[in-house]
Amino acid sequence: MTVLIDPPAWPAHGTVFSHLVSDASLEELHAFARAAGLSERAFDRDHYDVPAHRRAELVARGAVPVTGRELVRRLAASGLRVPARSRAEKRDVVLARRWARLFEGTAASPDAVTTAGHDLLARWAEPHRHYHDPAHLLAVLESVDLLERAGAKAGPDPRAVRLAAWFHDAVYAGDPTAPAGQDEADSAALARDVLTDPRLAVPADVVDEVARLVLLTAAHDPAPHDAAGAVLSDADLEVLGRSPEAYARYVAAVRRDYAHVCDADWARGRGAVLGDEASGAWLGKRLLALTLRAVDGVEDHSPLTRALLAGMGGVGGIIAFARTASGADFAARARILADNPADPAAMAVLDRADRHVAAYVARLHPPGEPLPGTFTGGLGPLFAARSGGRWPLSAPKGTPLDGALSLALRLA
Repeated sequence: MTVLIDPPAWPAHGTVFSHLVSDASLEELHAFARAAGLSERAFDRDHYDVPAHRRAELVARGAVPVTGRELVRRLAASGLRVPARSRAEKRDVVLARRWARLFEGTAASPDAVTTAGHDLLARWAEPHRHYHDPAHLLAVLESVDLLERAGAKAGPDPRAVRLAAWFHDAVYAGDPTAPAGQDEADSAALARDVLTDPRLAVPADVVDEVARLVLLTAAHDPAPHDAAGAVLSDADLEVLGRSPEAYARYVAAVRRDYAHVCDADWARGRGAVLGDEASGAWLGKRLLALTLRAVDGVEDHSPLTRALLAGMGGVGGIIAFARTASGADFAARARILADNPADPAAMAVLDRADRHVAAYVARLHPPGEPLPGTFTGGLGPLFAARSGGRWPLSAPKGTPLDGALSLALRLA
């Protein structure tokens, strides 16, 4: 970890200023600044502005002198840099221009476009938001651009993907007592309400596609050939590909979004979103989601989905179940997959789970040195049977509880 300072070159207030940054963490930078007696008002998002007469003192305290170019390079590499376009005063101008461009060449009323954009930006800037804010909106839009430049296809109407990006978190209550996906459902309803204004002249099929894409961001699980859904999902999850420091800031910001949720519920909820792939609950949720997509006509029905639909009382029954179901309740549905492994719907869900399991196993294996694996738990035999000899397997020597106790004794 290093605190860096560049030559004084930025004129202001009758002198010139240096930039003081950290290439590791803002905590380190703030600690150094406090020890040196720098005013908090000198901090500007990712650096401190330091007048020329204090530079030598800060170098004596341990700041490493570097060129301006080197400072910017290392700050950007750390993931701590806040680009100029992301600063609030410039970011909002950039976003307003992006919104207006979505309606260029259409019959939309300029005044209606401006009003709708202003109202949306006001929603994104609500005071309780710390991650799901205008900076996130801009990051998603820029990621859509990046994916398209890399060759990704955003479906038949790329404008629909960008409109969906604008609406996907437009409603963000973060209420832990609300049904899963409630914010996305409300955001999709808002999109329909706004975009059906005749003054915006948005075709009905585009409105439908925007609403569909917004709903998709609740689970980020597009169908295999859903190009638009894949682009929006990847763009919305771009933070997962950032540097460890940037990801840590994301987690902290989302935690502030959910400051009203206790730590235990927060940990439980995050665990259900990240790191739960291929679990019983995950399998049950995917099966029910596939069943609903079959009802919507975007997936093919199978004997299993038809039986599930009838047994749960139709779409209304599935939705009522999902509103109150626990992870264990969803996991209970996963047993149906094991009992019907040849059903097309079961195969689709299990194949996706296999890919998740295979990715994690491959990540754990040293190159060229496959380690023996053991599948435990209620679904262990199912995944072991589907492993296809890709890894050496050994029988478990006890239950998962036995393993946890053994590990605890070793660490004691």
